[in-house]
Amino acid sequence: MAVKYFKVLHAHEEILQLNVEVHQLQAWVDSETLEIGCVAEELLMQDPLLSAELWALHHQQHHVNTEHHLHLQYICNLDGYSGAW
Repeated sequence: MAVKYFKVLHAHEEILQLNVEVHQLQAWVDSETLEIGCVAEELLMQDPLLSAELWALHHQQHHVNTEHHLHLQYICNLDGYSGAW
């Protein structure tokens, strides 16, 4: 019985940690897309070819990050997610 208690206790601790990690992942996904776009814009006059490559990367990452947003939104809608960090 004690083993089961500690497993449940540890599971609650894991949920709290995952709430923090989901929040951090969301922030990272948002900042990555924004940062690539800003750098591409800054390089537009100095190095148009590099800027074009960064814009291509930006569009590709935007599509990937959209998928991440969908999965993160699903997690945020779960009953055990508190959003606390």
